[in-house]
Amino acid sequence: MEGQGEQGSDLWKQEREGKANASEIDQIAGISKYGSAQDKWHQMVRRPGEQKDPSDDMEAGTANEDDIAVEAARRLGVTRMRQPRSFMHLFWHFVRASPDRLILGYESQPWLMIECKFSRWLLRRRPKASHLIQMTVQMQVLCGEYGFLACGYRAGCTKEGCWKDGQPLQVNLFQVQYSEPLWRWLLRRILIFEECKRIGRPPTLQEIPELKDAIDVYWQTGVLPAWVARMYPDIYRDNPEYLMPPQPQWRLLPRAS
Repeated sequence: MEGQGEQGSDLWKQEREGKANASEIDQIAGISKYGSAQDKWHQMVRRPGEQKDPSDDMEAGTANEDDIAVEAARRLGVTRMRQPRSFMHLFWHFVRASPDRLILGYESQPWLMIECKFSRWLLRRRPKASHLIQMTVQMQVLCGEYGFLACGYRAGCTKEGCWKDGQPLQVNLFQVQYSEPLWRWLLRRILIFEECKRIGRPPTLQEIPELKDAIDVYWQTGVLPAWVARMYPDIYRDNPEYLMPPQPQWRLLPRAS
Protein backbone atom coordinates (compact mmCIF):
# COMPACT_ATOMS: atom_id res chain seq x y z
CA MET A 1 0.00 0.00 0.00
CA GLU A 2 1.51 3.32 -1.13
CA GLY A 3 1.37 6.34 1.15
CA GLN A 4 0.24 9.86 0.33
CA GLY A 5 3.30 11.98 1.02
CA GLU A 6 5.87 12.83 -1.63
CA GLN A 7 9.39 11.75 -0.68
CA GLY A 8 10.95 14.28 1.67
CA SER A 9 7.65 16.04 2.50
CA ASP A 10 6.35 16.51 6.04
CA LEU A 11 3.57 13.97 5.37
CA TRP A 12 6.12 11.43 4.11
CA LYS A 13 8.15 11.92 7.31
CA GLN A 14 5.00 11.50 9.42
CA GLU A 15 4.13 8.24 7.65
CA ARG A 16 7.61 6.89 8.41
CA GLU A 17 7.81 8.15 11.99
CA GLY A 18 8.29 5.31 14.48
CA LYS A 19 8.30 2.65 11.73
CA ALA A 20 10.89 0.06 10.76
CA ASN A 21 11.94 1.83 7.55
CA ALA A 22 14.02 -0.10 5.03
CA SER A 23 16.79 2.51 5.13
CA GLU A 24 17.13 2.00 8.91
CA ILE A 25 16.85 -1.78 9.10
CA ASP A 26 20.62 -2.19 9.22
CA GLN A 27 20.69 -0.29 12.54
CA ILE A 28 17.60 -2.05 13.88
CA ALA A 29 19.29 -5.37 13.00
CA GLY A 30 22.52 -4.31 14.72
CA ILE A 31 24.80 -4.16 11.67
CA SER A 32 25.20 -0.42 11.16
CA LYS A 33 28.51 1.25 11.90
CA TYR A 34 26.61 4.47 12.66
CA GLY A 35 24.74 3.16 15.70
CA SER A 36 23.32 0.12 17.48
CA ALA A 37 19.78 -1.19 17.79
CA GLN A 38 19.86 0.15 21.33
CA ASP A 39 20.70 3.63 20.02
CA LYS A 40 17.83 3.39 17.55
CA TRP A 41 15.40 2.30 20.29
CA HIS A 42 16.29 5.34 22.40
CA GLN A 43 15.88 7.64 19.40
CA MET A 44 12.48 6.20 18.45
CA VAL A 45 11.05 5.80 21.98
CA ARG A 46 12.73 8.48 24.05
CA ARG A 47 13.20 11.13 21.36
CA PRO A 48 10.38 10.62 18.83
CA GLY A 49 10.30 13.11 15.99
CA GLU A 50 13.95 13.98 16.37
CA GLN A 51 15.49 14.88 13.02
CA LYS A 52 19.22 14.48 12.52
CA ASP A 53 21.13 17.03 10.49
CA PRO A 54 22.13 15.48 7.15
CA SER A 55 25.74 14.39 6.90
CA ASP A 56 28.06 15.36 4.04
CA ASP A 57 27.51 11.91 2.54
CA MET A 58 23.71 12.28 2.70
CA GLU A 59 23.80 15.74 1.10
CA ALA A 60 26.09 14.50 -1.66
CA GLY A 61 23.80 11.53 -2.26
CA THR A 62 20.71 13.73 -2.49
CA ALA A 63 22.45 16.14 -4.87
CA ASN A 64 23.51 13.33 -7.21
CA GLU A 65 20.45 11.07 -6.95
CA ASP A 66 18.64 12.36 -10.05
CA ASP A 67 21.74 12.00 -12.24
CA ILE A 68 22.39 8.48 -10.96
CA ALA A 69 18.77 7.44 -11.59
CA VAL A 70 18.77 8.88 -15.11
CA GLU A 71 22.02 7.07 -15.96
CA ALA A 72 20.68 3.80 -14.54
CA ALA A 73 17.49 4.12 -16.61
CA ARG A 74 19.56 4.87 -19.72
CA ARG A 75 21.69 1.78 -19.14
CA LEU A 76 18.56 -0.34 -18.71
CA GLY A 77 16.94 1.13 -21.81
CA VAL A 78 13.80 2.40 -20.07
CA THR A 79 12.19 5.83 -20.47
CA ARG A 80 9.37 5.66 -17.93
CA MET A 81 10.43 6.25 -14.35
CA ARG A 82 8.87 7.85 -11.28
CA GLN A 83 9.75 8.64 -7.68
CA PRO A 84 7.45 6.58 -5.45
CA ARG A 85 6.02 7.44 -2.05
CA SER A 86 6.39 5.32 1.09
CA PHE A 87 5.00 1.78 0.88
CA MET A 88 3.61 -0.11 3.88
CA HIS A 89 4.05 -3.88 4.24
CA LEU A 90 0.70 -5.61 3.71
CA PHE A 91 1.12 -7.81 6.80
CA TRP A 92 3.80 -6.23 9.00
CA HIS A 93 2.33 -2.72 8.99
CA PHE A 94 5.24 -1.26 10.96
CA VAL A 95 7.63 -2.04 8.08
CA ARG A 96 7.87 0.62 5.37
CA ALA A 97 9.99 1.15 2.26
CA SER A 98 10.67 4.12 -0.02
CA PRO A 99 12.84 3.07 -2.98
CA ASP A 100 14.40 5.96 -4.86
CA ARG A 101 12.78 5.19 -8.23
CA LEU A 102 10.38 2.80 -9.91
CA ILE A 103 10.98 2.02 -13.58
CA LEU A 104 8.13 0.88 -15.81
CA GLY A 105 8.20 -1.48 -18.77
CA TYR A 106 11.54 -3.24 -18.25
CA GLU A 107 11.49 -6.61 -20.04
CA SER A 108 8.30 -8.39 -18.93
CA GLN A 109 8.11 -6.70 -15.52
CA PRO A 110 5.35 -4.12 -14.87
CA TRP A 111 7.74 -2.21 -12.64
CA LEU A 112 11.08 -2.60 -10.87
CA MET A 113 12.86 -0.54 -8.24
CA ILE A 114 16.13 1.35 -8.46
CA GLU A 115 17.99 2.30 -5.29
CA CYS A 116 20.59 5.04 -5.82
CA LYS A 117 23.74 5.37 -3.71
CA PHE A 118 26.63 7.80 -3.96
CA SER A 119 30.20 7.57 -2.71
CA ARG A 120 32.57 10.49 -2.30
CA TRP A 121 35.56 8.14 -2.20
CA LEU A 122 35.35 5.36 -4.78
CA LEU A 123 33.30 3.67 -7.48
CA ARG A 124 31.97 0.56 -5.75
CA ARG A 125 32.53 -2.77 -7.47
CA ARG A 126 30.47 -4.68 -4.91
CA PRO A 127 27.44 -3.57 -2.89
CA LYS A 128 27.73 -2.79 0.81
CA ALA A 129 25.89 -5.14 3.15
CA SER A 130 23.68 -2.27 4.32
CA HIS A 131 22.61 -1.59 0.72
CA LEU A 132 21.70 -5.24 0.11
CA ILE A 133 19.76 -5.39 3.38
CA GLN A 134 17.84 -2.21 2.54
CA MET A 135 16.95 -3.57 -0.89
CA THR A 136 15.87 -6.93 0.53
CA VAL A 137 13.35 -5.16 2.77
CA GLN A 138 12.20 -2.94 -0.09
CA MET A 139 11.64 -5.92 -2.38
CA GLN A 140 9.78 -7.78 0.38
CA VAL A 141 7.45 -4.80 0.88
CA LEU A 142 6.92 -4.28 -2.85
CA CYS A 143 6.77 -8.03 -3.68
CA GLY A 144 9.68 -7.73 -6.11
CA GLU A 145 11.76 -10.65 -7.36
CA TYR A 146 14.76 -8.47 -8.12
CA GLY A 147 15.77 -4.82 -8.34
CA PHE A 148 18.66 -2.58 -9.32
CA LEU A 149 21.28 -0.85 -7.20
CA ALA A 150 22.98 2.12 -8.88
CA CYS A 151 26.20 3.21 -7.16
CA GLY A 152 27.58 6.55 -8.34
CA TYR A 153 30.89 8.37 -7.89
CA ARG A 154 32.38 11.70 -8.97
CA ALA A 155 36.12 12.24 -8.87
CA GLY A 156 37.57 15.14 -6.92
CA CYS A 157 35.19 15.03 -3.96
CA THR A 158 36.32 16.64 -0.73
CA LYS A 159 34.81 16.74 2.73
CA GLU A 160 33.60 20.27 1.96
CA GLY A 161 31.38 19.00 -0.83
CA CYS A 162 31.30 17.60 -4.34
CA TRP A 163 27.76 18.11 -5.46
CA LYS A 164 28.44 18.52 -9.18
CA ASP A 165 31.53 20.69 -9.86
CA GLY A 166 31.56 19.71 -13.53
CA GLN A 167 33.05 16.31 -12.76
CA PRO A 168 31.75 13.36 -14.83
CA LEU A 169 29.51 10.91 -13.02
CA GLN A 170 30.49 7.24 -13.02
CA VAL A 171 27.87 4.62 -12.19
CA ASN A 172 28.12 0.91 -11.50
CA LEU A 173 24.80 -0.89 -11.84
CA PHE A 174 24.00 -4.08 -9.95
CA GLN A 175 21.09 -6.46 -10.30
CA VAL A 176 20.10 -7.76 -6.85
CA GLN A 177 17.89 -10.80 -6.30
CA TYR A 178 15.36 -10.90 -3.50
CA SER A 179 16.45 -13.25 -0.70
CA GLU A 180 13.77 -14.87 1.45
CA PRO A 181 16.35 -16.38 3.87
CA LEU A 182 17.87 -12.93 4.46
CA TRP A 183 14.41 -11.41 4.96
CA ARG A 184 13.58 -14.04 7.61
CA TRP A 185 16.93 -13.37 9.33
CA LEU A 186 16.08 -9.65 9.42
CA LEU A 187 12.45 -10.16 10.40
CA ARG A 188 13.46 -11.99 13.56
CA ARG A 189 15.38 -8.92 14.68
CA ILE A 190 12.66 -6.52 13.58
CA LEU A 191 10.09 -8.40 15.66
CA ILE A 192 12.36 -8.37 18.71
CA PHE A 193 12.87 -4.64 18.26
CA GLU A 194 9.12 -4.01 17.96
CA GLU A 195 8.41 -6.11 21.06
CA CYS A 196 11.00 -4.10 23.01
CA LYS A 197 9.24 -0.91 21.92
CA ARG A 198 5.94 -2.35 23.16
CA ILE A 199 7.24 -3.33 26.59
CA GLY A 200 9.29 -0.16 27.02
CA ARG A 201 12.90 -1.33 27.23
CA PRO A 202 15.77 -1.39 24.73
CA PRO A 203 16.88 -4.72 23.26
CA THR A 204 19.84 -6.39 24.91
CA LEU A 205 23.01 -7.24 23.03
CA GLN A 206 22.11 -10.92 23.37
CA GLU A 207 18.79 -10.23 21.63
CA ILE A 208 20.22 -8.02 18.87
CA PRO A 209 24.01 -8.31 18.83
CA GLU A 210 25.92 -5.24 17.60
CA LEU A 211 27.85 -6.49 14.57
CA LYS A 212 28.73 -3.15 12.88
CA ASP A 213 30.66 -3.87 9.66
CA ALA A 214 31.34 -7.54 10.45
CA ILE A 215 28.72 -8.59 7.89
CA ASP A 216 30.58 -6.81 5.08
CA VAL A 217 33.69 -8.82 6.05
CA TYR A 218 31.71 -12.06 6.35
CA TRP A 219 30.03 -11.66 2.97
CA GLN A 220 33.34 -10.88 1.26
CA THR A 221 35.46 -13.58 2.90
CA GLY A 222 33.03 -16.15 4.31
CA VAL A 223 34.62 -15.70 7.75
CA LEU A 224 33.35 -13.61 10.65
CA PRO A 225 35.90 -11.29 12.28
CA ALA A 226 37.37 -12.88 15.40
CA TRP A 227 36.04 -10.11 17.66
CA VAL A 228 32.45 -11.29 17.03
CA ALA A 229 33.13 -14.73 18.55
CA ARG A 230 34.94 -13.13 21.48
CA MET A 231 32.11 -10.66 22.17
CA TYR A 232 29.25 -13.17 21.80
CA PRO A 233 30.76 -16.56 22.72
CA ASP A 234 27.47 -18.18 23.78
CA ILE A 235 25.63 -17.19 20.59
CA TYR A 236 28.63 -18.15 18.45
CA ARG A 237 28.73 -21.59 20.10
CA ASP A 238 25.01 -22.37 20.33
CA ASN A 239 23.40 -20.41 17.49
CA PRO A 240 26.09 -19.18 15.08
CA GLU A 241 23.65 -18.58 12.20
CA TYR A 242 22.13 -15.78 14.28
CA LEU A 243 25.39 -13.89 13.69
CA MET A 244 25.77 -14.83 10.02
CA PRO A 245 23.01 -13.71 7.67
CA PRO A 246 22.73 -15.35 4.23
CA GLN A 247 23.96 -13.10 1.42
CA PRO A 248 21.57 -12.31 -1.44
CA GLN A 249 22.70 -12.97 -4.98
CA TRP A 250 23.83 -9.98 -7.03
CA ARG A 251 25.78 -9.28 -10.20
CA LEU A 252 27.53 -6.29 -11.66
CA LEU A 253 25.94 -5.43 -15.02
CA PRO A 254 28.26 -4.71 -17.94
CA ARG A 255 28.66 -1.10 -18.97
CA ALA A 256 26.62 0.00 -21.95
CA SER A 257 28.12 2.05 -24.73
